[in-house]
Amino acid sequence: MKRSFFLLRIFLSLSILVYPLVSQAQSAGYKSPDQVVSWIKQLESKYPGLVTSYNIATSPGERPVQIIRIGEKTKTAKEANPSVFVGANLEGDRPLTTEGAIFLAETILSESAYFDSLNWYILPLGNPDAAAGFFQNPLFEDTRNDLPTNDDKDDQTDEDGVNDLNGDGWITKMRVRHPDGEWVVSEEDPRLMQKADSKKGEQGIYKVYTEGTDEDNDGKYNEDGPGGTNVGINFPQLFKHYTASGGNFPGSAPESYAVMKFVFEHPDIAMIVSFGSTNWCFTPPVGGRKGEADLNKIKLSERQTRQFNLDHTKIYTLKELVDIIKAENPQMNVDEAMIAGYLGLGAALNPQPGDLLFYEKYAKAYKSFLKEQGVISERIGPDPAKDGSFELWGYFQVGVPVFSMDLWGIEKDTAEADPKSSAESDKALLAYADSKPGNKGFVEWEPFDHPSLGAVEIGGFVPYLATTPPYEWTDSLLQLQVPWILKLAKELPDLHIYEIKTTSNGNGVYQLDIWIENRAFIPFPTDMGSRNRQPAPAVLSLEGEQVEFISGYDRTPIGRVAGKSRVKTTLIIHMEKPGKITLKLSSKTAGHDLKTINIGG
Repeated sequence: MKRSFFLLRIFLSLSILVYPLVSQAQSAGYKSPDQVVSWIKQLESKYPGLVTSYNIATSPGERPVQIIRIGEKTKTAKEANPSVFVGANLEGDRPLTTEGAIFLAETILSESAYFDSLNWYILPLGNPDAAAGFFQNPLFEDTRNDLPTNDDKDDQTDEDGVNDLNGDGWITKMRVRHPDGEWVVSEEDPRLMQKADSKKGEQGIYKVYTEGTDEDNDGKYNEDGPGGTNVGINFPQLFKHYTASGGNFPGSAPESYAVMKFVFEHPDIAMIVSFGSTNWCFTPPVGGRKGEADLNKIKLSERQTRQFNLDHTKIYTLKELVDIIKAENPQMNVDEAMIAGYLGLGAALNPQPGDLLFYEKYAKAYKSFLKEQGVISERIGPDPAKDGSFELWGYFQVGVPVFSMDLWGIEKDTAEADPKSSAESDKALLAYADSKPGNKGFVEWEPFDHPSLGAVEIGGFVPYLATTPPYEWTDSLLQLQVPWILKLAKELPDLHIYEIKTTSNGNGVYQLDIWIENRAFIPFPTDMGSRNRQPAPAVLSLEGEQVEFISGYDRTPIGRVAGKSRVKTTLIIHMEKPGKITLKLSSKTAGHDLKTINIGG
């Protein structure tokens, strides 16, 4: 079988293979939340001392949220290896990503080279409540956990959920003609609905609802069903308050709070990987968000202008400020992120330009990696990261490189255009459903006598159609993609003592010029990490008998080393007699190094 045809079937296509009884077909193979817990117990028992599990939270539905650690124990905490944190299925509607995390864990354990100098923290199922819905009947795709929430702010909670009115086992859509309708039937295909475009002179004909009834008799449909928070968008970065599923505040869901707490309590985490709805391995994170501050028109306070010897009546651009301050402080590593953060010009909203260099490099390398395996088709761009997502939080606030995979995509050349709108997405999805004659991925619209709406039609896409392939495809999908994460893990910042130059100044005084090298392309830390002062700097320590520091200290922080570059630090010491000194470089996320040299001997 040619590799391109293989890919057409399992990776970059969305060829629909949905059995007449979808819930039965899907539940056969994919692991339920209970089965994930059993798998963790078995893995810990099979690899004692090498695999350790942590129960970090209990979901509102009383399901455990567990992380496994894979890694050799080191002699001391100071010598601990850097770690990679992998979080999967935090939105709960992508069982394939849970399988991806399980596949990754078992692959790591298959070869000691994957864990002898690197630890792994793997969260295979970040939203077990929502994931449980995949195994229930009728089938309804919902990303919220089981937290009771009064969505419509009335005197009842979770009283008006969905209903399988036509008894087909799926919760799809209802369309009903209404004078206030906002939807029209697509001219491209009468099965599809799209919002009326007033610019084209269109007037809405239909209202569209999720399949169900008005159980609380308030004139609304399915507005307060069981479920509360989508764990995957309950993180701080760009969090939106008062949304239907985002939660009351960042970390209001016990699952997301526990993930953040775990990450911050483990400063050895050097990289974060998300298995979910985005794919930053394939498409680098996008910017373009506009904040409140105009970085081309910056007005400084009198205090700030006095500090930098500037004119408080003048308007500056951020670039001008960087150039001015850099000229005044040539020894400082001054960049736009540092100045914007120092001046309080608002939260960072877009990826730092320097970080996009490594994202673009590895995206190109990933596509070459796929091509080497015979993958020649192109895919439509994955979803952008949602506000409040796990991956946005990891990149912007943890300050380490973050990569993501969706593990599933649509082949580009079979759709007329990229699905940048919901209408284009639906067209592409329907095309894939139709590409498999005899298989049902779309429920044809059929009349139904609704108890309160009257004559309606029920139909639409089957739940999980766009996110979940048949289980039989999972091994091939994961074998194709997940090994890339193992390659990325080898690209972590890697600090070493490159060279030590000793100069005698007489009378037992010595100048030490020490170059620290980052052998990796990814900077230490990322540019966003530099802005946020995270993670902790590396530390260069000097030990020796009868050493007196004239300039410098016995512990010197190394805060920034760009990718594939070196930085120099200078110490001046006094030693009464010749001897040995030891220089030790330590970092929780970028490795360790040790050099011993003779001074004056």
